[in-house]
Amino acid sequence: MDIVWRNSLTCPTEEEFLEMVDNKTGTLLSFAIKLMQATSKSETNYSGFVRMIAIYLTVRDDYMNMQPKNYADDKGFCEDLAKGRFSFPIIHSIRTDPSDRRLLRIIKQRSSSVKFKLLALQLLEKTQTFAYCQSFLEYMEQQIRLEIKDLGGNKKLEAIMDLHSVRV
Repeated sequence: MDIVWRNSLTCPTEEEFLEMVDNKTGTLLSFAIKLMQATSKSETNYSGFVRMIAIYLTVRDDYMNMQPKNYADDKGFCEDLAKGRFSFPIIHSIRTDPSDRRLLRIIKQRSSSVKFKLLALQLLEKTQTFAYCQSFLEYMEQQIRLEIKDLGGNKKLEAIMDLHSVRV
């Protein structure tokens, strides 16, 4: 679906985006878990947990991609803009202020221009998108940690979550 949204310049809703993540990444991870369980005696259903992880990591990646200090060396900052991709932060910003079409125009251009990237960051700040993403990720992290606990605890998974936490 993300290709359709990009090519038609159609901004999905947050729910549509999360459903796409679930269908893409969540299903792939669930399949891997089921393959491992095929040779195990465990009957535990991990699908909800795996889907939460898929959503968390995707949204975290989208959020971090819009942070020039954190990702510039690894992936290039705001590369989603240059790809014309509707990432979680971009969707939030566009949906929060649909009357301001500047972000849509930047996405349409698929430019790598620093000038456009900085303007996009200003628009995301204006719509409080970074605060929203931070809050969303903190909530998801809390839910994942509760699920880890409910599944019996796992120090290695908790350490992975510590590594990927975006708490300030």
